[in-house]
This record gives sequence, structure tokens and C-alpha cells, in this order.
Amino acid sequence: MRWSSLILLLIVLAFAFVLGRRTAPIRTVERVRTDTIYAERLLPAETVRVAVPVERVIYRERVRTRTDTVRVPVEVERYVISRPAPIRTDPGRCVWTYFEPISGRWEQAVYSVPPQAAGYSLHAALGRALVADAWHWYAGVEAEARYRRVSTFLRASTLGLSAGIRLRVWP
Repeated sequence: MRWSSLILLLIVLAFAFVLGRRTAPIRTVERVRTDTIYAERLLPAETVRVAVPVERVIYRERVRTRTDTVRVPVEVERYVISRPAPIRTDPGRCVWTYFEPISGRWEQAVYSVPPQAAGYSLHAALGRALVADAWHWYAGVEAEARYRRVSTFLRASTLGLSAGIRLRVWP
């Protein structure tokens, strides 16, 4: 009885396979239709260029208008409007971003910032040092004076007193 049900199952599967092969299409044809979609959004021009487009998207420029009220003293002839955080500082330069109402656009003013020519500093330290093949804890204070690329320092610690000159070669 078990063999007969197994043989019957194999015959049904073979019949379904043969019948399915005869009714299946020989080849499938995929049709590509090019369409144009209009959207109210701006994107860079590189996003709409492809070798063979499936659909073509055209972006139209829409000018959005936002009205704000800014109080300006009467004596001021020319004014600009800044963001809440308008100044960005980078090493050697400072950038100010503002809105110019006359031209109707955001602008940036870039200022070069010279390095600090002179200064002084005071440091305190607590550490551990290897002195004469033995580790010692130390506490110290260091005073430093700088002018352009040259700095002098005076260091006093529990290990002793030292002074020196440092020359900065690379900015």
C-alpha cells in the first residue's frame, strides 16, 4: 500500500511537470516605457542624467518666500541679517555667513586670522617619573612665555627646578 501511494505521487508530479512545460511561455518580453514626471523640487543636474532612462524626472524651480520682520534703527543705512550662529572659525581664517537683503541672497565674508604673536601660560602637573632606575611621584608648576615661534619656560617640581627655550619649527 505504501509503494502504490508513492508511485501514484511520482506519476502526478511527472504529469504536472510535463503539462507545466507545455503551457509555459517560450520567452518573456519586457517592455520599457519612458515617462515624464514633473515635481516641485530642486536637485543637482547630475541626478537626472542616466544612459538609458526608464523614467525622466524634470524639476522646476519654485521660489519659496518667507517673510520675517527685523527691527533696524533708523540711522542705519545698510544692514545684513545673520543666523543664530553666524561665525565659523577655522585655523587661520574666520567665515561670517549673513543674508544680504538688497541682493536677496546669502553671502559669506572670509577673514584671515593671523596666529597669536605673544602670550603666556601657567600649568600645574601631577605625575610619575623614572629617575635613577626608580619611579617617583612628583608635583610641579610651569610658567611659559611665548613670542611668535620662541617660548621660554620655567618649571619647578618636587624633582627639582628647570628652565629652557623651545623653538616651534612647524606651525
